[in-house]
Amino acid sequence: MKFEYFFAILDDIAPLLDIIKKILYDIMYFMLILLLYTLMFASCFYFAAQNQIDFDSDETLITSKDIPYSTLSGAMFYIIDLILGTFNKSCYKLGKASQEPLLTALFLIAAFIMLIHLLNMLIAIMGETFNKRQRVVKEIMC
Repeated sequence: MKFEYFFAILDDIAPLLDIIKKILYDIMYFMLILLLYTLMFASCFYFAAQNQIDFDSDETLITSKDIPYSTLSGAMFYIIDLILGTFNKSCYKLGKASQEPLLTALFLIAAFIMLIHLLNMLIAIMGETFNKRQRVVKEIMC
């Protein structure tokens, strides 16, 4: 907080601090929706992993260590990795691979909603807030 206090004195940096605070305020509800979607997709992958472990084991036993989304926390991190653009689809084919079409469809839906739709919405929200605050800064500075 002292960092912000001392930098608010500088005319070039003070507007940027104001823009950052406003953007953080504006994306608050977006982050709530992103969290809800993350929980939703994480639970879907978790339940699919339980089906893989219980029903897809053939001569090689599938364990929870083989599937990164076999625990709730692992499923959360799996979805966070998907949001960040790093993901592992090789575990969809473990065992008899009866869950592979479901997991692939779930992956494609999650990738579309989380990566394409929600993150582009975030960029639009941030851009709109930045433009509004830039106009205010120009009026104040003139």
